[in-house]
Amino acid sequence: SLPQSGTFEESSNSYGSGIIMNAEGYILTNAHVLGSASNTFQVKLANGEEYMASFIAADTKTDLGIIRIDAQGLVPATRDSDSIVIGDDAYAIGNPGGPNLQSSLSVGHISGINREVIVNGNSEIPYIQTDAAINPGNSGGALINQYGQVIGINTVKISGSSYEGLGFAIPITQAQPYIDQLLVNGRILGRVRIGASFQVIDAARAVANNLPEGLYVYSIQSDSDLINAGVQTGDVITQCNGHKLTDVSVFKELIKDKKPGEQVELTVFRRRSGNTPEREFTVNVKVLEDVDTAFQMAAP
Repeated sequence: SLPQSGTFEESSNSYGSGIIMNAEGYILTNAHVLGSASNTFQVKLANGEEYMASFIAADTKTDLGIIRIDAQGLVPATRDSDSIVIGDDAYAIGNPGGPNLQSSLSVGHISGINREVIVNGNSEIPYIQTDAAINPGNSGGALINQYGQVIGINTVKISGSSYEGLGFAIPITQAQPYIDQLLVNGRILGRVRIGASFQVIDAARAVANNLPEGLYVYSIQSDSDLINAGVQTGDVITQCNGHKLTDVSVFKELIKDKKPGEQVELTVFRRRSGNTPEREFTVNVKVLEDVDTAFQMAAP
């Protein structure tokens, strides 16, 4: 049997899809579908019943959102993405273009797994890639397997004259810990940041600019402990806790298990300036809590 799904309209008259999570009326969708916690949401179930929904929580970094309706007799979707493999059949349920095409089903396959594509803000959960058609209005809807189990949350497709059949869904099993946090805390806890933006200096850029490989400090946020440590824009961070930094994702991986306020050791290169020679030095820097402010005001 197919999971119950529905379409909903938010106050700016855009449409998306959702997945019934439980009998209490919680509906899972994408954060980008919700737009803002201050919007109002009208939900229309596949059986035609309509409800006003209340905002529960959302997170832009995972592109997950939850709303709730007061309804009876809801049948929640069963969920399982642990066993998917490339080549499996995949079916996308949603509302392409809005309610006129409500509960459309498109058929395809699992084209790839663990795709690290940053879209709609999601930088934490790798995607399922599918060639099942995903169109505007499908976002937040279910990607299911041949048994009717939800394996993913339809999120985006890459479109253009050079692309065809590139749709992406958030795998439901990997999303579940984040969903649990949103339900309990109203936001995702434990994220950390350094408080700066970087440009990768690869081997070619290093030679061209007479710099070491690493992360060029492009800007520093005002609350970053880098400022207290004496790090400046234009410096290059080459190591974190003794590990070479070749990409921003490597840096994020090295600090992700730290708690806010804990320190990391950074090796920093500073080029020659005037009479000051180039030098390399180490600093200890506190990591900061990384709060998703987009929905912060509405979170419980």
